[in-house]
Amino acid sequence: MDLTFNVLEKIIPELASGTVTAFIGKPGTGKSTLCMEIIMEKIDKIPVIFFMLDRPVHIVMRNIISRKEKASHMLRIIDGYSCLSGSTRKKFDGIFQIENISNPSDITVTVSSVISQTGERGLFILDSFSTILDYINEDFAIKVLNSIIARLRENEYWGFIVFEDGIHSEQFYNKIRHIMDCIVDFKIEENGTQIKRFFRAFVYRYGKYDTKWHPLNLSKVEII
Repeated sequence: MDLTFNVLEKIIPELASGTVTAFIGKPGTGKSTLCMEIIMEKIDKIPVIFFMLDRPVHIVMRNIISRKEKASHMLRIIDGYSCLSGSTRKKFDGIFQIENISNPSDITVTVSSVISQTGERGLFILDSFSTILDYINEDFAIKVLNSIIARLRENEYWGFIVFEDGIHSEQFYNKIRHIMDCIVDFKIEENGTQIKRFFRAFVYRYGKYDTKWHPLNLSKVEII
């Protein structure tokens, strides 16, 4: 099964289910905002699992539901932020908390459990995997990544995983490019006070894609 993602159609006309895509770029290039736009585009149609590490979960969840009334029963959030910030929040249905981000098995077991409960052919967003590398080394991180990708492919998910560019070893980025089905690169150009963002499909293994840089026109989606 293929899906068209309107926000990606300039570079990738359709994405096959089971495809896991890496978003790679420096901070501020639009990766997280594009992830949110993908969620808002598809949450009325397919279940969404949002693995969050960089922002307060309750705020983002409220923002999504306030814009999409039916989102509450379609949205699952894996909360990696609370354990990193040291906050303890009351648990709600649809929120699954990572207890110890330094424990690779805690991450993989939680992701696997949420996918099993959610069912097949959903949307999985992880923003940002680079945060995990602050707590485990690159070798363990690759094992975690391989485990997550295997579960996504097995259950025919459309997966999008964010990586920050320029902060990990070149060997790590080479491994990402090898194991991912699709790579989308992001860049930013500044001309005085004007900022322009661009993206391109570096590779997509299962269909047509455009390797030229295209302007990334982002909406006003809230990502606080």
